[in-house]
Amino acid sequence: MKGRWRKVALWSLRISCLWIALGWASWSFAQTDADYIPDKLKVEKSAKKDGWFPNLKAGLNFSFSQSDGVVGVPDGTTLSLGLQVQGKLLYAKRGHEWRSAINMIHTQTKLPNLKPFLKAADALDLETMYLYRFEKLPWLGLFVGLKMNTALLDGFLVREENTELRILDRTGVELRREQARAQIPFQLTKPFAPLLFKQSLGVAFNPYRKPFLDIDIKVGGGAAQAWMQGGLRAADDAATATTFELSQLFDYVQAGLELQVVFSGTLFNKVLTYSLLGEVMLPLITSVDTGKSPIDLLNVKGSFQLQIKVAKWLSINYSLSLVRAPLIQPDIQVVNNLVLSLTINIL
Repeated sequence: MKGRWRKVALWSLRISCLWIALGWASWSFAQTDADYIPDKLKVEKSAKKDGWFPNLKAGLNFSFSQSDGVVGVPDGTTLSLGLQVQGKLLYAKRGHEWRSAINMIHTQTKLPNLKPFLKAADALDLETMYLYRFEKLPWLGLFVGLKMNTALLDGFLVREENTELRILDRTGVELRREQARAQIPFQLTKPFAPLLFKQSLGVAFNPYRKPFLDIDIKVGGGAAQAWMQGGLRAADDAATATTFELSQLFDYVQAGLELQVVFSGTLFNKVLTYSLLGEVMLPLITSVDTGKSPIDLLNVKGSFQLQIKVAKWLSINYSLSLVRAPLIQPDIQVVNNLVLSLTINIL
């Protein structure tokens, strides 16, 4: 068992090193806010304080409904299939901590009014971070980290009827027109796009650390890059009823100041686990001339996650995510997700 864990740790170390090298060498890659890694990684049934602590689990979710002749409900089948993989690796030795994490979620959904399956969720988040805590001040530390976020598969637009599409540039000027045929997927984004990278360094504060409440604060600076691969996003104008507008996504680089605050903990003998995150980035440098002030380009992320364990292998998971990334989407992006998850603990 120890030999297997050692092999897993060595491979994870190699992968983390590769991601750090890619992140610092990239010159036009991506920015967004991948899920944070909690400062307190649970290590069950282990008394050792130093060493490698791996954790890997996979979850499946499924839902099905069918209706025929129901008032107010379209006839047909609604089907949803999902997979989630979560992994964490912590190396700790005295005041040194190296944390890496992977989170992958993908859901395919079939709606009654649309023939093809469409992805309802698609995200791959990778993060690695080194943290040094001062021996005499364990609540104070220094950190440097790298995050990556992307989608695994293509993104499509599917319309019930034939629709004329207007392709706009980032200023709203029409570039061309295309046709989206009824029930035929029209490609918006390619696999692994948008591809988003972010590098951060600064000071970490952990003023309160108990099982029921862990407060983690990080302050520092960061650089962010976005690589869109010529993707498009929906930007429909209600005033143009006969056409559907799509806006081009564009590459950019930003650098500025960052603040992240996280509240997390477990209650009721680890039956309930929660986390609340707020993160802000004030870009002082932006590669694209937008004519807007740093406040107008403020990147904000808020998230709330709640897990209730019904059994060791079964849990109810709720998550809420609010994202403001003006250079990708002018409107606030909101995602709610409620899943009954069957979990397999691999490590």
